[in-house]
Amino acid sequence: MPDRQYTIPAAGTDTLSLSIATWVDIVPWPGPNSTASRSVSILSPSFRIPQLGRTRRIWLYLPPDYATTSKRYPVLYMHDGQNLFDAATSYSGEWGVDETLDRLHASGDWGCIVVGIDNGGADRLNEYAPWVNAQYGGGQGDEYLDFLADNLKPYMDANYRTLPARQHTGIMGSSMGGLISLYATLKKPQVFGRAGVFSPAFWFNPEVYSFASTQPRADSAKVQILMGGRESSTYYYPLDMRRMAGILGTAGYAVGPLAEIDTLVRADGQHAEWFWKREFSRAYQYLFAATAPSASKTNSKSPIGFLLYPSPSSDSNLLMIETTNCPKAKVLVSDSKGRTVLAGTVALGKASLPIGTLPKGVYVVTVSNQGKIARKTWLRQ
Repeated sequence: MPDRQYTIPAAGTDTLSLSIATWVDIVPWPGPNSTASRSVSILSPSFRIPQLGRTRRIWLYLPPDYATTSKRYPVLYMHDGQNLFDAATSYSGEWGVDETLDRLHASGDWGCIVVGIDNGGADRLNEYAPWVNAQYGGGQGDEYLDFLADNLKPYMDANYRTLPARQHTGIMGSSMGGLISLYATLKKPQVFGRAGVFSPAFWFNPEVYSFASTQPRADSAKVQILMGGRESSTYYYPLDMRRMAGILGTAGYAVGPLAEIDTLVRADGQHAEWFWKREFSRAYQYLFAATAPSASKTNSKSPIGFLLYPSPSSDSNLLMIETTNCPKAKVLVSDSKGRTVLAGTVALGKASLPIGTLPKGVYVVTVSNQGKIARKTWLRQ
């Protein structure tokens, strides 16, 4: 059928009804295979959101040892659930949250429960924006957060072995999900003590700046604000982060790498799932590694806290080490037979070790300074 044309009347208002006879590709293309690990399930295909009169699919990630232990776990609530675990449901790439947490658990991490909330499609901007944007909508962010705090979290705490305290409860998302995540820690600090704020769309609701400046400082908060150097040619995301960091610093928070407000800009980062997937491991360890019960037991003997993560540079094969409370230290990497295979020095809280020649396997990373020692297992894959 040839193209058809329609002229809008001079008044600029009209109603046009069209009937689609058929589509060229009437046979649907096969979608990608599911990539969700065995740790992932659907908590509910239609969990009720009473504040908004809607329902939503909720994903659930349980640590690999959940069924075989009596442990309790921190909980991370994440937005855009479609993109977290499964390529078959993702609309722009998946984060691989399940594979990352499974891998960290295999290397000794305590574990974490993740609750993924699908976005509402056409209602996504409305639900993730606390204030109305005159051009794009919004304004339902408070109702959405009330659902998380008053309905979904109580359900999880009642039915699963969670650590319900605020220091064990996190919220994380990207873009609009980053905006609502930061807002959650400011609006409901008694509920959410941890937040991963990836590429937040502060431009959508600039009211968030004045709101942040009026909120009292919350003790023991940990917030990572992550930006990419190549986010957008239109919106100045790194500048927005620095503006927000300045406001939070004025409010009394410690701002900087691995501080209460951990600000991070990756030069190659873009506004895309691959970037957020790559950075998830570091953010998770920063938010929860020092709060898990195993970490608190270890820290009484090993007061040095540190993070391990692969270099964010795609063309580099380095193991990155960041200490949280010890700017100078020695680093040793030992293989499964106890032989030292790498050595280095932490300076200004950071170190990088070349791992390109190391075979796959389990290693022990030891950080020491003036008699204080901390160790972590690391799985090279």
